[in-house]
Amino acid sequence: MLTYYFCLLMRPISPIIDYFLRIKRLFWADNSVRILNYHSISSGIKGKRLQHVAVSPEVFSSQMEFLARHRFNIVDLDTLLDWIRNRQPVPPRTLILTFDDGYEDNFTKAFPILNRHSFRAVFSIITDYIDKDSPFPWISGRLSEKKGDDSEGMPLKRWQLLALSHSGMTIASHTCHHNSLSRMDQEKVTEELSESRKELEEILGAKIRYFTFPYGSWGDFNDRDKKLVQSGGYKAALSTKAGHNTLGSDLYELRRIPVFDMDGVSNFKRKVMGVYDVTGVVQRLGFELRRLTKRRK
Repeated sequence: MLTYYFCLLMRPISPIIDYFLRIKRLFWADNSVRILNYHSISSGIKGKRLQHVAVSPEVFSSQMEFLARHRFNIVDLDTLLDWIRNRQPVPPRTLILTFDDGYEDNFTKAFPILNRHSFRAVFSIITDYIDKDSPFPWISGRLSEKKGDDSEGMPLKRWQLLALSHSGMTIASHTCHHNSLSRMDQEKVTEELSESRKELEEILGAKIRYFTFPYGSWGDFNDRDKKLVQSGGYKAALSTKAGHNTLGSDLYELRRIPVFDMDGVSNFKRKVMGVYDVTGVVQRLGFELRRLTKRRK
């Protein structure tokens, strides 16, 4: 939520930052990869603490149109790993699209829009909710009476996961239960990593190569957890620490830029061009401040 409110506060000054970044790009190439972070693509999820969860289908469609029109280079995680291993230059305007948790509207709303533009994306799935016939618990009771259809707030079905995978989308593990790994003992973390991967591989008949940390910011995972992800056979992991990625980035702590419904297209275009990369610094300061406050208590 801190990230959401900081992005809100940054909106008035973002055009100024954008102006200076444009000047910088005249002299220095931007060889970074930004990974965009979505959750639900829905108009029906409402609530004071859920502003970060849903982007409406109309806004999402406009954002993808913008990327297509301006010829952004949308790649998958396999491509990024190949560039890092081979030290290949990153093409300008390179992005990766990601969707967390496994909402059914990712299939009913986002998937057709992605296909329209031949975009690929990463879908990170909380396996304990697959095929459940009720909304995610943090969504339950917060759906608008004017919600668009019955898929809003609901988890993905097995057949939808298969369809996403067969179409070329990347499926990643997001654990079984979506608990912060740093608060769990090593045995439980290992179980979450292995069981979620095992279930997804049984459903898809394919290897699961990538992992997404639940919550994923400072304090939600640590070096122990990163080592367990690596030893568990995952090739890379996504966090929610904000910022861009380079050829020297930690593969088990890839940074992402959150996308909100309030961004529309005007603010969205500044996010994909790097204006909001500084958000990661604010996240870190917020975490350190909370930690100091707890120590004093």
